[in-house]
Amino acid sequence: MATGFVAIDASASVRDWSPLLYWAVAQSRALRLSSLVAVVVAGEVAIEVPVEVAVEVAVEAPVDASEAIAAAYSVAAAAAFDAAQPLFCARVLVAAFSDVGAAVCEAADGTVLEDAARPRPAFLAYLNAFRTEAGLRPFAREDVAIAPPHTSALPPTASAAATPVKFIPADASTSAVPHECNTVVLGGTFDHLHHGHLILLSTAAMLAKQTLICGVYDFANSPHRLERKAHWTHMEPLSSRIAAVQTFLRLFKPALNYRVEGILDDFGPTRTEADMDAIVASAETETGCMAVNALRKENGLPLLDVYVIGVVGNPDLHSSSGVGDKISSSYLRAWISEHEPDGKPNAS
Repeated sequence: MATGFVAIDASASVRDWSPLLYWAVAQSRALRLSSLVAVVVAGEVAIEVPVEVAVEVAVEAPVDASEAIAAAYSVAAAAAFDAAQPLFCARVLVAAFSDVGAAVCEAADGTVLEDAARPRPAFLAYLNAFRTEAGLRPFAREDVAIAPPHTSALPPTASAAATPVKFIPADASTSAVPHECNTVVLGGTFDHLHHGHLILLSTAAMLAKQTLICGVYDFANSPHRLERKAHWTHMEPLSSRIAAVQTFLRLFKPALNYRVEGILDDFGPTRTEADMDAIVASAETETGCMAVNALRKENGLPLLDVYVIGVVGNPDLHSSSGVGDKISSSYLRAWISEHEPDGKPNAS
């Protein structure tokens, strides 16, 4: 088994690079790839998808990283669902501050997959520079002819695939200007880390200047809450969920200080810690952010700016499996329940 590497260019139209990304994810099993890494060699954005499929992006022209991340996740998710492998999960790195070398050097063996219609001769040299520095065997290159994927799986433009972020100032009556985000906080269950989680984590890490605090829900004191979740017996244990979040964040932006810890309620450290600037959440948990600020006000703590991820998964992107409606832990647990029915309670 080898790791496949592809180049994508986030400074170009999504339709220019998405066929190769879609093809690589969809064909990873047939190609006997243990992982797939795609690097946009023009500047600043990256992705990873299992098998452990990693997709890295570097962008020459100025590009909104959040747009490129959302577009890549959308295309990779559609490919994974269309290939009947929904547990494939794209991980997006940003070459400007992510650990690109780690993704390249952890591969025991690798093949660079090039779209024969859009060759990038410098890409192989770019990857092999990391390999040479680490004293590892260089990669070889394979040119492939890419057939266009399912047309509905490709967003028409990068902006159409973007994940809108809504900013809600801590106190709109005094200022709508965001505070400097030295410390950012977010929380969730983070079960079977999926595309929605990773967009959320990426956004929080991009906002944070110094520290990111991530609370991972611990059901030890609330088993009734766990048992209300669909297919709860297939939820990952707390230790696995924490480790998955830590692994991604340290690869995505290693320069940050991270606290990834279990929390026993919806508030976690936001209940008592003053040194926080902003909170990041999905649209479905926006009201929870309002509750956090209400409690902080009651406790005499500074209020937090709120950043809400409006859409996780592109509404214009629907694979034959309806991936736009299936980027969720509950769907993945249902899939596991159907294909691996012998799961046991293990979330505490």
